[in-house]
Amino acid sequence: MLLDSRSNDKRCSREIPIDLVSVTLLIGYFLHFALQSLPAHFRGDDLANMNDYWSAWSAGPLKIIFANLERPLPALYYLPLHAFFDLDPKPYRIATIALVAAAIPLAYALGRSLSASRSVAFLAVLAWCYHPQLANLVFVDAFIYDVLCSLFYFAALVCYIGVREQGRSFHPLQLFGFFALYVCALGSKEMAVTLPVIILFYELLKYYLESQGRSFFQWLWHNASPALVAGLIAGIYCYWKIYGPYGVYRLGYPAYIPHYSWAAFTMSNASFISQFFFLFPNHIITGGVLLAAWALVFVYAFLRRDRMLQLMAFWIVITPLPLAFVPIRNGACLIIILFGWAMIFAKLVSDLSLLIARLPLLRKVAVFRVRVGVMLLVAILLGVYTERQNPRFSLPLLHVGEKEAHIIEAFRALTLHPKPHSKILLTGNPFAHALYRQVRIPLFIAKLLWNDHSLQVYLEGQNTLNAEEVAKMDYILAVHEYKVDVIREPH
Repeated sequence: MLLDSRSNDKRCSREIPIDLVSVTLLIGYFLHFALQSLPAHFRGDDLANMNDYWSAWSAGPLKIIFANLERPLPALYYLPLHAFFDLDPKPYRIATIALVAAAIPLAYALGRSLSASRSVAFLAVLAWCYHPQLANLVFVDAFIYDVLCSLFYFAALVCYIGVREQGRSFHPLQLFGFFALYVCALGSKEMAVTLPVIILFYELLKYYLESQGRSFFQWLWHNASPALVAGLIAGIYCYWKIYGPYGVYRLGYPAYIPHYSWAAFTMSNASFISQFFFLFPNHIITGGVLLAAWALVFVYAFLRRDRMLQLMAFWIVITPLPLAFVPIRNGACLIIILFGWAMIFAKLVSDLSLLIARLPLLRKVAVFRVRVGVMLLVAILLGVYTERQNPRFSLPLLHVGEKEAHIIEAFRALTLHPKPHSKILLTGNPFAHALYRQVRIPLFIAKLLWNDHSLQVYLEGQNTLNAEEVAKMDYILAVHEYKVDVIREPH
């Protein structure tokens, strides 16, 4: 026993540096692409989201949780950054990049635990950590919800599966950590509702492989109970989000109201896969091709008798569910779904490398060297292909928000500091013809730059004001894209 313990310690001491090098390379690869986003601007959604949290904060921290804010956790991102850096977009971008980079070792650890293969985990995370069609994850701050959700989603899975893969039971502190991470994922975005289902399928696959005479009800009580409790939390959360006082039906946001149908389900998933394989937007696969692709994955997974592949087969069907019945989404919100396809891709390459190693021409070459060579070649080709595709999808994002940036600079150039409790009217809106909340962008910019909750700021066309109310305004400012004119100010 002592010799076994020493040999395990030596093996671990050799493996840890290799894992550290692998994660370092993956983070470096991600940063190569992500740092290109540093010159990007705020766009309308960023300013609207920031204004929501800033406005709610004036009523107290609980307002952020219980008011009509869809996801409370990103307040921890927006509010401190706004307090320290105002409306300078670069610190926000750096924080976003750091948060995505923090998810890379978690994804690697999850892939390593599930596949028991360092090369599979490395190749999967290489395909997952930066995908050009999901470039808005780091180029657009409005997707901080997806960044935080995926970070806590993978952290919760690593916390759970790391314990279970070692064959241990949970200590109360570990369970508390798992549920805390899951609640943080839910507080970031609705995509997290699928995590209990993923864990339940993980436990089911593990049970049927390692049941060893245990009854199903024993398994249900001892092993599936964390997933069932998490599922109960998710169920309450879903009901609140859909039917609660601030739910989508009560607020009437058409972009978030689900419409359940088979056609919507297949159309959405066909769009998601088309994005992963760089077909979107020029071509979207049909529903028949989608079902054939899913069927091939399930056949491959169960014929291969690989538990990781089986779990990933369920992953690619389950994780899209929160997005499948709303108007078709694209880009950053697919980051959790992509992980399943990346793992399947990496395992497929690994199996192909084994077949290549058994070819008669390579009989005299060590199997390990052939497999490493094939995996390395595929990793290089994937990196080259990503480099070639990246300008097509990411560079246009650098021009998003240019008008917003001009208005921010115009307000700064004004060097106006309204007195507390002043009434201010903004006229001449450059976003007068914008849709949804973007029409109020000048209002958001003014409130966030002045950073004074006592000010009453009105936007012409958005606030109904009579002549008497206009006459009582302390300031009237005419907003243009490149300048702001002072029409009236107190003497």
